[in-house]
Amino acid sequence: MVGRPCTLHALALLMAGLAIGFAHAGTADAAGPPGQAGIFVEVVAQGLMGGVTGLPELDDLTTVPGYPLTLRGVTPPSLYGKPLQITVTPPQKAEPPDPAEAPAEIPDNDCPVNVLFLGASEILPPTVIDVVADVDGSFEAEFTPETFGNHEVEVRDPAGGPTGEASFEVDDLSDLVEEPDCAKKDNADRHGIEAEAEKLTETTEAIIDAVAGKLDELPASPAKDEAKTKLAELQNAMKALRAQGASPEWVNGMGHLVTLQSVASEMRVATMGLSARLKGWHAVAKRANARASTVLAEVTRGNLLCDQLDVAINGLKAVDFFLGLLIQPGAYFVDWAKENVPTKLVSMIPAVKRTKSGTEAVETSWKGITTFAPMREDVAKGHFNTEFTVGLNKMAYALSAFMVSRMFERYCQTFQGPVTGKMTAEFRQYGNLYWTYTVEIKGEIILRYPKGAKGDAIALTGEIMGNAMSFRSWDNAIPVLFPELAHGTVLKMVRQDPMGLGDIKVLNETRLKDKKVLGQDIPNFNPLTTIIDQGGVMVRAGFTPNFFRVPVRGDLRGDTLRLEVQPAAVDFDDARTKVLVLMLPVLSMRITLQDYALPFKGAQFLMLRAMNDGPAEFTVQRSGTTMTIDRRFDRRKPGDDATGVYGLSIKACNPSC
Repeated sequence: MVGRPCTLHALALLMAGLAIGFAHAGTADAAGPPGQAGIFVEVVAQGLMGGVTGLPELDDLTTVPGYPLTLRGVTPPSLYGKPLQITVTPPQKAEPPDPAEAPAEIPDNDCPVNVLFLGASEILPPTVIDVVADVDGSFEAEFTPETFGNHEVEVRDPAGGPTGEASFEVDDLSDLVEEPDCAKKDNADRHGIEAEAEKLTETTEAIIDAVAGKLDELPASPAKDEAKTKLAELQNAMKALRAQGASPEWVNGMGHLVTLQSVASEMRVATMGLSARLKGWHAVAKRANARASTVLAEVTRGNLLCDQLDVAINGLKAVDFFLGLLIQPGAYFVDWAKENVPTKLVSMIPAVKRTKSGTEAVETSWKGITTFAPMREDVAKGHFNTEFTVGLNKMAYALSAFMVSRMFERYCQTFQGPVTGKMTAEFRQYGNLYWTYTVEIKGEIILRYPKGAKGDAIALTGEIMGNAMSFRSWDNAIPVLFPELAHGTVLKMVRQDPMGLGDIKVLNETRLKDKKVLGQDIPNFNPLTTIIDQGGVMVRAGFTPNFFRVPVRGDLRGDTLRLEVQPAAVDFDDARTKVLVLMLPVLSMRITLQDYALPFKGAQFLMLRAMNDGPAEFTVQRSGTTMTIDRRFDRRKPGDDATGVYGLSIKACNPSC
């Protein structure tokens, strides 16, 4: 359970990978005179998105100039309460080349013609920050980088004692692509943006076909025939779109973007916001494509009539989301071009660097980014028209709404309502407490059954689905479980609990403000609210943190509804708290690391325990045409080694609460 000791270099890499918001922490090390322990220092920075999406691909996107980060660490006992000096050294780059030496003409390809110098026009001096270590040796300071590149951090005892080092990278957000292969035009796809767009198109078509197959399994009715006709129109339109080309026309704008970035370093800065949005889109598209096989499996699984309708509707919601994602970058290009007209872009280039060919290249690239290319040329190049995709998006949304109103509501009834739960657990060994945690969940229950069903017992099927809202933990594992390791001095403990949906800032704030970096707008890109509101359960399962879906079945007998929890289809029972303990062992001057993980139980376990490990009964309250079930479960399950406290509230109404 406890890992092997690691060097501080390995520790920094582990922390960078384990802690959300640790952005490009680079390396860290501690050094000092012989016989003395060094200073440990780490760099902590929230990414461009501020750690709000719940998607590590976006939250850890980058650290950029103008965004403050934290320099923190811990000293050996000899420096407790003593002054320290933190020195941050930005890149010591050479001056950019003389503009007069640049080629007079811009070649007809995507290869940069200038050596790009990104950042300040002069070398920035090191920044020295004075801090005082706390009585426990910890220290912390804030630093805001002003330029790109690798920054070196040194923490020093001014009296000549121990030192510590770290580094961090400040990204150039305009670096959307690598330098293209000059022998291969339009090779501007390092991040696979075009490839993901092509795959997203295939993904969407496959889901539409799967939904069509699901409709074939439904009983005959006029509503089914109308839905099949509408879905056939969507299928044919999708095939026509695919016949135009493998990817949307906006991918042509990427080639023009690369050309614009090659004109002058100022153009790289000007395109930073657009590149950042494309990087964010790419992360979401990759997640959507990875989720496709699971969505297809959900759509094609066999089940009862009302479950089939629900699956088909959620499949169309996924199509609506995927099509919306496919057209989104086109709006990014258009929005950017409106705010960055050619005259503004040209004026950003210093007069001494402006050339006729450079000015013409800016204007040509801007036109390409704005219009992508004429429609007929797009078709010839194998790219399909975005406006056509917008129409498909509207068709998918309208069809899902039709199936809800004309089919599901006609054939089926539901109990539906909110579910909340909380689980607290304590673990002991030989009577000593070493690990406690609390998990809170929030979601909804939906129980489906055919309209007009009769009999002594009406069967219901459905699920409870939602997310873990928070994970909170405490442990004293090393002294209790591994006392032989507890004789050293604990310098620092880093605890990383799993992320819950309630930990995501954007869901708890009205709006995040857009950022400016080097004077350029960096728009917020957060797909999570759209996913939750629009994407349906199939999309939500792949994008929201620690999602769960627990099937349930029941029967309705008069005024009693009996409910039974089934094995989870999706759960967060693989969630772990990761703990890193920085220690100074006895008889050693070398700081070591102990790392271990502590597990959580999932939502299905919480529900089952709260419901006394078996079926639960609800009294159905009737008021006019409305039926309601509402019950609170509370249970304490003690034991010698573990004690659990479980709470669960379920409320559901027909037709709705």
